[in-house]
Amino acid sequence: MKFRRKNLEKKQRKLRERAFDESWKLVLEKYFWECLDFYFPDISEQIEKARGYVFLDQELQRISPKSDSKKRRVDKLAKVYLKDKTEIWVLIHIEVQTYREEEFARRMYAYHYRIWDKYEKPVASLAILADNNSKFCPRDFSLKAFGKEFMQFHFLVSKIWDWKGKEKELEKNPNVFAIVTLASLKAYEENFASRAEWKFLLTKMLYERGYSQKEVFDLYYFLDGIMVLPEPLEIQYNNEIILLEKESIMPYITTAQRIGRKEGKIEGRKEGKIEGKIEGRKEGKIEGKIEMLLEMKFGKDGMDFFKKIQQISDVKKLQKILELLKSTNNLSDLVLP
Repeated sequence: MKFRRKNLEKKQRKLRERAFDESWKLVLEKYFWECLDFYFPDISEQIEKARGYVFLDQELQRISPKSDSKKRRVDKLAKVYLKDKTEIWVLIHIEVQTYREEEFARRMYAYHYRIWDKYEKPVASLAILADNNSKFCPRDFSLKAFGKEFMQFHFLVSKIWDWKGKEKELEKNPNVFAIVTLASLKAYEENFASRAEWKFLLTKMLYERGYSQKEVFDLYYFLDGIMVLPEPLEIQYNNEIILLEKESIMPYITTAQRIGRKEGKIEGRKEGKIEGKIEGRKEGKIEGKIEMLLEMKFGKDGMDFFKKIQQISDVKKLQKILELLKSTNNLSDLVLP
């Protein structure tokens, strides 16, 4: 029994880390400036934001070590311009798991050096640590020989856990990453009732802050991805959101339904068979996430494509589409099975 419980805990931890990774990647891509403003304000204020930014995904892939190719990494490399017109590259790494300090710092150095060696571009290496280990906060890496230090590398770090106990301050901060930070903190709540309460409060804040429809979509997906709840609490939460949206003066969407509300597909499968209900839950949840991602990434074209997906009822096929959708930014890559 003890062995089975440990395996279950390990599986749940991996699922949570995967959800964290996927959700962080999406919100970072959508709100890059806001991320720098919130976590690295000294860096952000030196950038000429009017010139925009470009993510260098291909360049980052070319310098990634082969050993990292099968691991989930939330790394983004962006090209920006300083106010003095200098081009500079910004490498941001989001860390969810707690790696050994040496391993993490060494990898930060390896990426920094490989970028410089291949492209000869100045690089600002930044790390956002989203784990819950207050003692884990590496900031440098050095190489020594003969008792002397021949190389020392420093990188900037923002530790989300440092915001613990400052919830009131985060609630007043208008930056979207204040909500992201609060959600990341409360995702570690072991008390599911408390986590559910915070998930509802954070969702309510999306409306109270007057965010646009797109921002509500994006941030709701983030909240749903990392603040996982047991099914009974998830159903209760979704029902509360439906009521909230009915009362809101800006009822953008029936959000919970779009993300795959637990009850949505079940209602269409009242044959009384447990298997049918389970399939309904899975299908509804996956289909809702696909719809949300298609709209977030491709707008109207994505919603037109979603009409084709609605004809698919096979859960495994829907899951394949969802996994592919998470990893592509090109609608033409989505080939229906």
